[in-house]
Amino acid sequence: MTTLETKIANAKTSEELQYIVNSIKRQDNGFKNALAEHLEDAFWYIDLADDVSKQKAFMLRIASTYSDLFKQF
Repeated sequence: MTTLETKIANAKTSEELQYIVNSIKRQDNGFKNALAEHLEDAFWYIDLADDVSKQKAFMLRIASTYSDLFKQF
């Protein structure tokens, strides 16, 4: 099984990163979990918007602070 961190590190484009975030398992009520919501910040922060390497670094840093419960697909 591929981990969230591995998928993020292997992504080549922002679109791939967005797909990864969208594939994180949702809560029972259908809403995204806290980790997915937090990772989405990488797509609208001005200094990260057009730089995949900065987006990946941000996402990896954030993902490392969450437990594996939030990282399920």
